[in-house]
Amino acid sequence: MRQGARLLMVQARLRSLVDRRKAHRVALLLGTLVVFSMGASAQAETPPPAIPMTVYGDAPGATPGQRVIALVTDGTKMQVCSNDPAYDVVLSSEGKVVYRVSVHSDQQTKGCGAAGRQVVLYFAPGAGVDGRAATTTVGWQQTVVVHNVTLTAALANKGYTPLPTRDGTY
Repeated sequence: MRQGARLLMVQARLRSLVDRRKAHRVALLLGTLVVFSMGASAQAETPPPAIPMTVYGDAPGATPGQRVIALVTDGTKMQVCSNDPAYDVVLSSEGKVVYRVSVHSDQQTKGCGAAGRQVVLYFAPGAGVDGRAATTTVGWQQTVVVHNVTLTAALANKGYTPLPTRDGTY
């Protein structure tokens, strides 16, 4: 019987060790989860910057390859709020002339997109094409907006006339 009792004691000790190891593993796992959740909550407190507004649509009268510039106004001042020459362009798609432009949010560039501000689209001159503006504006929204445009007549460059100074020179 003594041998049987010893065997039972050894088995009990082994179970105790196994249970402790399992308990340590569970505690380590819980501790790791707590640390990661604390880090995640700290990261969640800082919101990511606002995404830009993407505007696209038909642009009859524009020329494929022409650059599109988004100007944002709050009614008192205006600022350029697009700067990707590879993306902000006029394209030809399925026989139509279309454009696309990404308009920065106020968090990306101060003075740019925010609620209540208007986006003015300017189709820049280049390669024998005069600059033109869209006849309508679109309100800034933090989303993708379809905005088909009608363009103004070509905005011609005005010539400059030298003015004589008081001493008679130009």
